[in-house]
Amino acid sequence: MEHRSSPDQLKRVVETILLSAEFSQAWGQKIKRPMEAALSMMRALNTDFTRIPGGITWMCSMMGQPVFERRSPDGYPDVKETWANSMSLLYRWNFAVGISENWMDEEDQGRVIRTDILGQTPTELRTLSLWQTSGSSVCWIAP
Repeated sequence: MEHRSSPDQLKRVVETILLSAEFSQAWGQKIKRPMEAALSMMRALNTDFTRIPGGITWMCSMMGQPVFERRSPDGYPDVKETWANSMSLLYRWNFAVGISENWMDEEDQGRVIRTDILGQTPTELRTLSLWQTSGSSVCWIAP
């Protein structure tokens, strides 16, 4: 209680947590659940959507987290061993590619999801030139 009135209490709490032995031992023991990973990717890529296409929930199911299908009422596990397997990681990578290249649309059902990575990339960082656009696919060539 010696720092009870100190102005940097929050700093001291965070410092205590980050420097604790428990925190260092827990490093790398958790991984995002598939749905959390999918939503994080969509948020990071500033993905635009109104209704999420069914392909996204299917991908999460293939990653090992079928939506609303957990049998026991304790929720999905949040430990690395559950989600860090080859199939789950493969579908995470496929999901990232699908989102970034706009493969997951269901236009006939009005479920469109769009990610404009090129538009979000500052011009001075772009290293590829647009070569040809046909429909929804874009071909790139190096300058």
